Amino acid sequence: MLLASTACSSAETTDSAPEPCAELLGPAGVDWVRNSGTPNGPAGTSDLEGARKYFYEKAGEWEPGDEAVPTYSRTEVCKVLATEKESPRKHLTLGYGPSLFPFDFPFAEDKGVYDSVSVVPVNSDVELVTRKDDDSVDYSVYVKCRVPGAPAGQETGMPIEGTMTDTLTGDTDVGTHLTHLLHSARVVVKEFDCRNKPSVPTRLPAG
Repeated sequence: MLLASTACSSAETTDSAPEPCAELLGPAGVDWVRNSGTPNGPAGTSDLEGARKYFYEKAGEWEPGDEAVPTYSRTEVCKVLATEKESPRKHLTLGYGPSLFPFDFPFAEDKGVYDSVSVVPVNSDVELVTRKDDDSVDYSVYVKCRVPGAPAGQETGMPIEGTMTDTLTGDTDVGTHLTHLLHSARVVVKEFDCRNKPSVPTRLPAG
């Protein structure tokens, strides 16, 4: 199977999250990768349970009004590698973890670091951000997710951040990437058991 976890890079998958790449991308996402025209190698994956535990830990430590610069990291929960000898570094990855920024951060004003930044407000719970720098593009999703034991306001002050990078498929359509990223966010929200029940749609906003 294309996205079977036959060569896990950082942790073995668990029964609660078998084959994270296939689960996160869904059937349409799996077909998208398979039909990209790029021969694909085994998927290196971590597990969603590990990402959930890390998010819960950091959410419990979050404090409103803390001015210290956070040092959160994202857990790589999906990685698909190219097999071509001439391009061994081609990959598609999905990482999830605590956001370094609050949900209402003015991402569109983040100039000087990237060539361009585009923001797509989805609804009151979800926001999508695309960052372009030279020839690379990062696709990010931010989701308000309140977890047990966290201080009030944590879901806004420290939302979930998910990021997709893709040097594998050759697909340059931003909407396609964001659609598959949204699907993965729906899976993560369910796995993380967000108590505020954020609404993550299956489609991008019209326009």
